[in-house]
Amino acid sequence: MRTILVSTLMFLSLSVSSIVIRHDIDKEKYLAFPDDFNPLATFYVDGAHGTLIKPRWVVSAAHATFCINTGSYISLKNGLHKVERIFVHQNYKPGQSHDIALIKLVNSV
Repeated sequence: MRTILVSTLMFLSLSVSSIVIRHDIDKEKYLAFPDDFNPLATFYVDGAHGTLIKPRWVVSAAHATFCINTGSYISLKNGLHKVERIFVHQNYKPGQSHDIALIKLVNSV
């Protein structure tokens, strides 16, 4: 009986993926807008991303830098910004460890 109960609960919890919205709050207050993500950097159309941490620096997962090179452009809220250099962690091993990179921009954002 215990096994059946645990199995059922595990199965039911896998299918749950909702955001709880209160009935007394307008559902529009739960929506996010582009202005909510000013430091978000997008590397290509389908969405490898990083986060602006200083006016000329973006941090990202190393595996997300496959689509950019020195001289390419990344998108931030206020337009496109040219990449000066990409620094991938020296011990990065795809799928294993040290999945971090810094992207230096030519100009400050």
